[in-house]
Amino acid sequence: MSTLSQDILEGVTSASKPQTGWLARLRKRTPHDVDEAVFEEVPPIYVHDDAGDLEWARSSACDDANCLSSLVLWWMTPVVTKRTEESLPVMPRRYKFDVVAPKAAVLWEEEMRRAKEGKRLASFEAVLWRMWKGILLKGLVWSAVAGLTATVARPLVLLHFITDIEGDVPAWNLYLHVGAMFLVLALEGIALAQTRHYLADHFGAAYVATTAALLKQKVLDTPGGASNEQEGALFGTDCFQTRALLENLCYLPIGVFTLLGGLPVLAVVSGWVCVFGLGAAFVLLSTTALLNEYVKTLLPKMLEKTDGRVGITTQIVESIKAIKYSAWEEQFLALVTAARRDEIKLTFKYRRAMMAAVAVGRCTPIVSACTTFVALSLLGYDLRSGSLFATYVVFQSLRVAWSCIPSGLTQRSSVATVTKRFGAYLIGASARKLPYQKEPHIMASVTNAVFERAGAPALRVPELRVKLGEVTAVVGKMGSGKTTLLTSLLGDLSLQEGDVHITSDVGYVPQRAFVTAGTVLENVTMGRPYDEERLHWALESAQLLSDVMQFPDGIDTAIGERGGTLSGGQQHRLGLARALYGQPALLVLDDPLAAVDRRVAAALFDAFLDYAAGGRAVVVVMNQPRFYRECHNLVVLENLVAVHHGSYLDLIGRAACAGLLSCVGESPATSAASSPPLTPASPSSPRRRAWKNRDLSTARLPLRRKRVEMDYDSDAKSDSTSPPSLSATVKSVLLRSLVSSPSYQDLKRPAQKFGEKPVPGAVFARYFRAMGWCNVVMAVVALVCLQGCSGFADRWLAIWVDAQNDHRAAMEVNATLSPMDNAHYIWPYVGVALGTIPFAFCFAHLTSRAAAKGSVRMHDDVLESLMHAPMAWFQKTSSGDIISRLGSDIVVIDVPLSTWCEHCLVFVFSVLNLSVILILIAPPMAVVLAVSFALYWLQVRSVDLTKRYIKRLADDAKAPVLSTFSELCQGRTLLRAMGLENYAQQTLANKVDLMVGRTFLGSSVTSWQSLWSYILSAFLCGCASAYMVYDRYNTSSSDMGLALTYCFTFPYFMLFLSLNFGFFRLNMTAVERLLDYSGDKVEREPEWTTPEDPPAAAWPSAGVVEFKNAVLQYSAHTKPALNGVNLSIGAKQRYGIVGRTGAGKSSLVVLLFRIWIHWRGR
Repeated sequence: MSTLSQDILEGVTSASKPQTGWLARLRKRTPHDVDEAVFEEVPPIYVHDDAGDLEWARSSACDDANCLSSLVLWWMTPVVTKRTEESLPVMPRRYKFDVVAPKAAVLWEEEMRRAKEGKRLASFEAVLWRMWKGILLKGLVWSAVAGLTATVARPLVLLHFITDIEGDVPAWNLYLHVGAMFLVLALEGIALAQTRHYLADHFGAAYVATTAALLKQKVLDTPGGASNEQEGALFGTDCFQTRALLENLCYLPIGVFTLLGGLPVLAVVSGWVCVFGLGAAFVLLSTTALLNEYVKTLLPKMLEKTDGRVGITTQIVESIKAIKYSAWEEQFLALVTAARRDEIKLTFKYRRAMMAAVAVGRCTPIVSACTTFVALSLLGYDLRSGSLFATYVVFQSLRVAWSCIPSGLTQRSSVATVTKRFGAYLIGASARKLPYQKEPHIMASVTNAVFERAGAPALRVPELRVKLGEVTAVVGKMGSGKTTLLTSLLGDLSLQEGDVHITSDVGYVPQRAFVTAGTVLENVTMGRPYDEERLHWALESAQLLSDVMQFPDGIDTAIGERGGTLSGGQQHRLGLARALYGQPALLVLDDPLAAVDRRVAAALFDAFLDYAAGGRAVVVVMNQPRFYRECHNLVVLENLVAVHHGSYLDLIGRAACAGLLSCVGESPATSAASSPPLTPASPSSPRRRAWKNRDLSTARLPLRRKRVEMDYDSDAKSDSTSPPSLSATVKSVLLRSLVSSPSYQDLKRPAQKFGEKPVPGAVFARYFRAMGWCNVVMAVVALVCLQGCSGFADRWLAIWVDAQNDHRAAMEVNATLSPMDNAHYIWPYVGVALGTIPFAFCFAHLTSRAAAKGSVRMHDDVLESLMHAPMAWFQKTSSGDIISRLGSDIVVIDVPLSTWCEHCLVFVFSVLNLSVILILIAPPMAVVLAVSFALYWLQVRSVDLTKRYIKRLADDAKAPVLSTFSELCQGRTLLRAMGLENYAQQTLANKVDLMVGRTFLGSSVTSWQSLWSYILSAFLCGCASAYMVYDRYNTSSSDMGLALTYCFTFPYFMLFLSLNFGFFRLNMTAVERLLDYSGDKVEREPEWTTPEDPPAAAWPSAGVVEFKNAVLQYSAHTKPALNGVNLSIGAKQRYGIVGRTGAGKSSLVVLLFRIWIHWRGR
């Protein structure tokens, strides 16, 4: 056993021992040595070597058996047969986020430098090539083997086979030809599988990992105020769409090598006359090229429309509460519907042109062969079975080139378009890098600064100084530029002129609360070292400690996505605790007192003063004049200009500031007279205490607690560990508010799983019904006519050759049929061969129309259900899941799914066509075909279940990645300002690694399926060829030639039938996932309007809002959050809703707008 294998097993089996050997050496390596590293942690099932090939962990060194296992993808067999977590191999380390991210960042920076020197745009494809050229080159080598085997080895073997059969050679010699056929087909299958494994599986995983790494870096580096609709689509739609395109694009080099190998062989077996057939192929391929150029012009427009629709959908999901409050559902529904109509028009044109190009590729072998054979006959050449069917095999093998090259070029242009879009995003505007403040007592300084805003007036700040020990308040009217000033300090806006310096130690609390899906502890620490004393102080200073103490699991309570378990005030105070936990030198707060009551606001402001008194600085945006007088400095903004800067006493006397700075009901003079003199950071002040002098050991409360059952019917009892200021009544209200929160209840509900079982037949029926049964039937009729013409042309060719052979035997010389006799065979042959073209175009048009119609119907049904869903449903449903289904799933249904469906229909009827003709020639082949089809079905069934199992794992891993990217876009300014980029990277890295690993395995299953499908087809063809040898005296040479030709082409059709059928069934999961959000599967709120509603013109202009015994429940399983509300609000009256944070103020607003379904009363 090699040293490497010994170290692996030692690290795996000795978890309790001190780690030594290979694993220990691995952890000591630097990032620059990552190419030699293999794994950080190796499970006892599989490991991965440097070349990226999986090997058995407990085997010896890479011996012949392991090489053979890698060659035939045997390492995937346990995954297909067992389908358990234990059978899943680990992902290749080279695709791990932590390995890819530094390499990608360095190479992109180098590409940017090269592009600048060469005065060109930086290319993302150049980075991909430099990072993964080893994988791509291996795939190209295997594609050459596959292409040359199909167009060189196959026809030559067939030529000698048929020649020997006609020459009456010994039987053992013919059986050697049968063995040669099997070996050629097996080699071709291995080469095809390896090509796909490298170009689709490995490179697909590499592409996703590289895209995620660079996108993460750019998202964090983009200004927080930038509004870019592409960000949501670049990874959620474009990246996965490109990953899907690689599934087909991997066959493009095979088509190229097939063409390169087929042309010389054609010249050998059919002579110069093949020029006529190639000329016909050139004409058809020119048509394909024109269609591809048209597709290229449509793709950017289609992607732009898709981005717009996904962007609107994302806004709806993220702002659904505001939409429900404002009753804007119908307006947004109409907006998305209109965007969808514009998108589907381009999608229909795009798909129809793409499928028309593929249809031309399908007809090209038949038309080219027909042209060649007719030219041979008209020029007086003898039509012999060997050369004729060898030529036909070459043309059938060139089918890969005719089909894959046009579609591959189209898909290559699609990938190029996506990579260009991604590269353009990467070279977009970045956040401004501010020079750090060098003066130790000044935390931030601005001098004559003008900050540029895209499409808006610039912000002007003549002067600003933020010193240690001071609280600086930024005040002004709404829209005056207060938030813009803070984000400018943090680098979000471009600096046109002036100087700006800021300390590197910043804590930031944005105006919109930033909450991640995790626990309270994770949201506060965000990857920083855990310090219980500091955490206790941060929660207490943020006035969140008492709330956390009431949470079921304390600091370990799961918050849920969008902070659903917390009120608005609690979310803001959680952000404040996060900022305080790092003890930054400069605390930047954007309106932190807006979402809290008066008592909590006073306590928070005292905490700000205490924090500044401890030798730090605070910059805070405020709209509470009662606190202005206690601030050390005020910055007054008007119309995006900092017009005043000074202390409260200095500014209150100015006429321009008096009205803004004075409290309501208090005159400026009274305010100035009553203001005590301020001494910055006076520790002796009764309202100040330096944090460094505080005793953190006093009044300590346990931050972790066990979940307890809560009795809603009994009165809340006092707890000895509770803060004395928290009364039993307030505690009861907090408990009711928290536990009745919908997100808290639904966090415990398991998510809907897809892929564990086959897609129900009802989903298929729903998909075809959405297409329209008339469209489906018409498409099937066109396909039957297409396959009928193809089969009749092949059979008629065999009859023509038989007539030629009979004439030659009768004349006993090498004589050909007369021109008149040939005409009886030529015209029907030419007619049916050319008849395939209009039927192919008709089939492409009908399937594209049906796909567009079905996609629109399903999208509209789901969108209508979502817009009618209550808020409770949105609270318990992941926004990433909703966006994923209306984004990537719709994209899958639009083009890939309909394409797989169309391919399945074509290959099913092609296989039926081949089978019928084989049975007509050799009736006993019906038994062999029946057994083979049964084995195929077992394999397809097993692979289908495996794909569904892994796809379900991949889908479960995909939604958290999308949600995390959304969180990064929302909180990038905070993460960048507070230096939490590493935390963001680690959080994303774990999720991306899981997603990439699951995607890699799912794609590798398809490669395994293609290999063993081809080997099974090779076995079937060997049996058929052996029977032809056995029954050679009872079958004509032309029939045997046609049967052997079909034996060579049968693996191609069976391979792509099994692959396309698997892809079709797998992608039907997108329909199943989408339909899970439609109909009665989604809760439905009451109708927006009723027949009894008066028209809008007759609606009264004044009225009374009354609550009579109103009850609100956030869930049917919880106690009411509001119970027995009786309230009357008269016309033209103003009412204020007051109460402690969490007391039910928001619940009363929810009840008023009735956006929750669990409510009663009037």
